[in-house]
Amino acid sequence: MLESDLYVSKCRKVLYFFENEKMIVVINYIAMSKLICNLFICFNSLTIKNSNDRIHSMLCIEEDKKMHNFDPKEHIGLMIKFLNGKISNKINKNLAEFNLTGVQHEIICFIDRNESQRDVFQKDIEKCLKLTNPTVTGIVKRLEEKEMIARVPSEQDARYKCLHVTEKGKEVICKSFKFGANNIEKQLSKGMTDEEVKMFKDLLYRALKNMEE
Repeated sequence: MLESDLYVSKCRKVLYFFENEKMIVVINYIAMSKLICNLFICFNSLTIKNSNDRIHSMLCIEEDKKMHNFDPKEHIGLMIKFLNGKISNKINKNLAEFNLTGVQHEIICFIDRNESQRDVFQKDIEKCLKLTNPTVTGIVKRLEEKEMIARVPSEQDARYKCLHVTEKGKEVICKSFKFGANNIEKQLSKGMTDEEVKMFKDLLYRALKNMEE
């Protein structure tokens, strides 16, 4: 029989008292739950040598109580993270109709926005969107296979090939933006007044700038 099972058969209730920097354990020898038994085994090896140990132990108990009362709604960062997850899922679901994922759509839009001003290379996508080289390489390859982007010689140096959005890609960008972005914006601001929407945008922008410091 395990030692813990022996305690289960004998112990029902454990009370702890802290007095004169010593732990007094009062044990009532009747059947008790396995949870209390395990707590007894853990605390049985604990020796409080000084007042600092006692304070630390009590702080740990207080922190444990706080964790039980933890509410994600009280934390801005967690709420934004959850919101980002919901938006990403919604975007991917909407873009599935166009045979695209959220990251693929972000990259094709990045190329489309910038190619009229300068040559866009894969390293530009990696730097601006903060994506790794293998990730961008795979996505660019898939977008080429879908005929949404193409590699063309750079006007500045024909030895290098830059990325260009095809007509098919531009058509997909236009349709997906109207279908997805507009719907998500409406859903995000549902039930908000114009003033609340403006305030919400201002606060999000300020939070974003704070994290860039």
